[in-house]
Amino acid sequence: MENDTSVCTLKMPAGGISRAEFELECDSIQGAIPELCKLSNFQELKAFAAEGLREVCSARFCRQAVTLDLGDTVLKLALDEGVLLGGGREIPLCELEVELKSGTKEAAATYAKALALRYGLKAEHQSKFRRASTLAEGEQNG
Repeated sequence: MENDTSVCTLKMPAGGISRAEFELECDSIQGAIPELCKLSNFQELKAFAAEGLREVCSARFCRQAVTLDLGDTVLKLALDEGVLLGGGREIPLCELEVELKSGTKEAAATYAKALALRYGLKAEHQSKFRRASTLAEGEQNG
């Protein structure tokens, strides 16, 4: 849920720590798959889904988001609150995400560092997926 709207997202590697993200408003992942295939040009997703999807780990959270136009840089600032689930366990999730929509990575990093300094936040270098899958694998997640 993002600002009270159900959003389905496909994330794919894009080199380094970057990811390509494709998202659309849709009430179910099955309903979103055809459009996500079009948006991402990742047609193999249909075949994966046809074989049957099963949940290994997940993140259940509510997101409040706003777009920030900083002139040469546009960021999405998102507050995520909920839980990460895996292996029959769950851990709390509360994070503020700074996502670069356009502009430079340096400007996004500078903004994120200023937020962290002002509000006493610490950087989380593992994705929600990585933390949830680690939980599913039975490892203790910090």
